Amino acid sequence: VDLIERIEFVPGPGSAVYGSNAFFGVVNVVTKTGEAVGRTEASAEVASRDTTKARLSHGQRYANGLDMLVSATTYHRSGQDMYFPEFDDATTNGVAQDLDHDRSKQFFYKASYGAFSLATAYSSRTKGIPTAAFGQAFNDPRSETTDEQAFVDLKYRDRLSDTLQINANAFIGHYLYDGIYVYSGTPPVLNNDESHGDWWGGELRFLSTALARHKLVFGAEYRNNTHQDQSNYDASPDYFSYLDDKRNGSMSGIYAQDEYALSDQWTINAGARYDHIVQGTHDNVINPRLAVIYKPQAATS
Repeated sequence: VDLIERIEFVPGPGSAVYGSNAFFGVVNVVTKTGEAVGRTEASAEVASRDTTKARLSHGQRYANGLDMLVSATTYHRSGQDMYFPEFDDATTNGVAQDLDHDRSKQFFYKASYGAFSLATAYSSRTKGIPTAAFGQAFNDPRSETTDEQAFVDLKYRDRLSDTLQINANAFIGHYLYDGIYVYSGTPPVLNNDESHGDWWGGELRFLSTALARHKLVFGAEYRNNTHQDQSNYDASPDYFSYLDDKRNGSMSGIYAQDEYALSDQWTINAGARYDHIVQGTHDNVINPRLAVIYKPQAATS
């Protein structure tokens, strides 16, 4: 959160540009530039439950025009012993000992030079399971879940003319979930629950103001999901697979949207997006948008 400059919210459907997920609005998180930070920062926090957090960041704009921000964060929380009456017996007394732990590490890098910008991030979080979720053995320290994600995003933004702006970006992403669940038995059963996703793609977008009172956005996007894998298996004492599902897919789309200012108070916004989705089957999806926007005052819509 220390690296966020502002959070923008655009209410109303953004489906014509962003697809059906943008049903109620679009949230844009804008991170600080290196120039805005302008120094090296170190932050440390200490809290109850044996909680510690540390961050080291450096931001700077160089004389050659390069703007750079880099930051790393680490977090650790031992948590507390937790009592669950439904597990109260002579073996554990219903107390999960040192299982509420939470630890994470994060890295963020952002740079811009001229019309180009690059952002990359990595985050990993491991959480202990004190609740014996999904019928697990109670008070076993091996049960935990790990979430890991990373991305690289390269963007190009420039003006081709006084009335035409181009935005292009290429991206690659990664996600991994690994759950370790221990079940009662002699010996105990160690179960692994895993999800793995990898994807890459790009987008090309144009913004034109060539027509008076019109703001026209049009472009194309492509995404390739190279891995959409799920698995669940017993790792010990004997290997047994319950689920081993490996998939991939792709999405290609085109869109156009026009914002027409009838007056200072009235605006018409209309557009549509077409997506071709390949995920086992071939699906064609159309997301239209039509809005009439009234602004009684400059700050009220």
